[in-house]
Amino acid sequence: MRKVNVPFFFISIISIMYSVWAVFYILSTSFIAMNGSRYFSLLDDAMISMRYAWNFSHGMGLVWNAGEYIEGYTNLLTTLLMSLVTFFFDKKISVAIVQFLGIPTVLFTAWTAKRIFDETNPLPISLFSAMAYMLAILYYPLSYWSLFGMETGLLSVLSLSGVVFTLRWLKDFDERNLRLLALCWGLSFLARNDALIIIGISYLYLLWSVIVAKRYDLLKKVIWAGVITALFVCGQTLFRWVYYGDVLPNTYYLKLGKIPLTVRVNDGLLYSWDFFQEHWILLSLAAASVLLFPSRNKWYLASLISGALFYQMWVGGDSWGRWRFVTPVIPHAVVLVSLLLVEICAAIKRKMADNMSAARFAGALNFMLALLVSAVLAAEFLSPYYREVVSSQKVPDVIRNNHNVNVAIALEAITTPDATIGVFWAGSIPYYTGRYSIDFLGKSDRFIADLYPWLPSKVVWFEKTTLPGHNKYDLFHSIKDLQPTYIQKFWYGEQTLRTWGTRNYVRFEYKEGVSTYTLIVKKDSPDVNWERGTIIPWGNDE
Repeated sequence: MRKVNVPFFFISIISIMYSVWAVFYILSTSFIAMNGSRYFSLLDDAMISMRYAWNFSHGMGLVWNAGEYIEGYTNLLTTLLMSLVTFFFDKKISVAIVQFLGIPTVLFTAWTAKRIFDETNPLPISLFSAMAYMLAILYYPLSYWSLFGMETGLLSVLSLSGVVFTLRWLKDFDERNLRLLALCWGLSFLARNDALIIIGISYLYLLWSVIVAKRYDLLKKVIWAGVITALFVCGQTLFRWVYYGDVLPNTYYLKLGKIPLTVRVNDGLLYSWDFFQEHWILLSLAAASVLLFPSRNKWYLASLISGALFYQMWVGGDSWGRWRFVTPVIPHAVVLVSLLLVEICAAIKRKMADNMSAARFAGALNFMLALLVSAVLAAEFLSPYYREVVSSQKVPDVIRNNHNVNVAIALEAITTPDATIGVFWAGSIPYYTGRYSIDFLGKSDRFIADLYPWLPSKVVWFEKTTLPGHNKYDLFHSIKDLQPTYIQKFWYGEQTLRTWGTRNYVRFEYKEGVSTYTLIVKKDSPDVNWERGTIIPWGNDE
């Protein structure tokens, strides 16, 4: 009788269960808009990339507004892949396809985590290989970012694959693995430029490993691999300079330019402290794995985790929770925990090797230990997001996307194609309307991105100071000077144009079916179809 491969069988069951959950999760985050059609949800930043992708695939260039060459994205590779989808499908279907592509992305990320474990596991205990796969899948932030269209999932796949080929090359020095790791690291940079940190750590590890092994003949090969990866870095930088007229993306100036390092470090430490509180069991077990049973490969994985945490602190954290910058290295922590259990189980087995019944008990104990640790970590991964996981609570970004899609539908009805729209949420509304858009928070506006941020007069250590990417704005420029046909609102943060706004803009009510939306549009604008709605008075709370 053929013996069943238990880990593979378990992995197959987990993959099927996850895929079924993900399909239902995606469907639960879709909605029926005011025009009676079903729309799917991506995060607003992903929708910004979708607008770039749509314009690129329809001959307008890799731009947010036709004719304006500003790099308002940080994920070139993801945007290009999105453009393949938007080339063949309409706007609604394209969003759905990108969202469903998140499912294989998560599965492949978990598979690469398993492969890293297999490459670093020193003992013939396969149970924990399946455990590493399962825990990577159960990490909800990975699903969140991947299923909502962000580059985090793609970066996870590419960077983890780069680690796999790095570990393999250090075992067999096969040149094919060296070429593949160079390719993976180059593509990781295109997926997100801050992958440079894990790329740099990985190449330092390669150089250190061949030097320690006194294989000086391999140094030249490692350097050539680095040159291949550097071609991706230099290639995108050259493209950016030629196409956009700058060597850095607009988002760099928006999120880091003119923001004091002390502010960023203060906020980054606070943000990371929340991360530590949410992941203290995982991180403690990973640290124990490295300290109690050290190895070169474990220190390498730990350095990748540390590099991502350092970057998260240095940039000031993120405007969202769910740990976007650290998610791609969480599988490394999972692998370290799995390796810790391997070592513990091996030690138990060695002590009981002379007693057959005790040895059988040791096998059962291994399984129970794996089950217990998996349950504890699964609870740590899922408990902060339990209501979203079981779809008993709507994801806040989905609620916002639902609103923005309806606004886009209303704007298409009440404005002409020549209308301009001013937005704080620069994703769904510009994408679905196709109108010329003004980004009030500057992701695709050089003027705003180059401003000094709005900061408190005094920075108090260990108190939250600001929100990255949302602290630069000038409503006098974006609204009063540019006067878009539609604006989401005329106040934000420390600024308000209420008096001027209520004189020059009106509240315009649009009805479709049972839905009613009130939009703020420019008074007497020729780009508004005034017969499609009703002007209503300003309220005292406006």
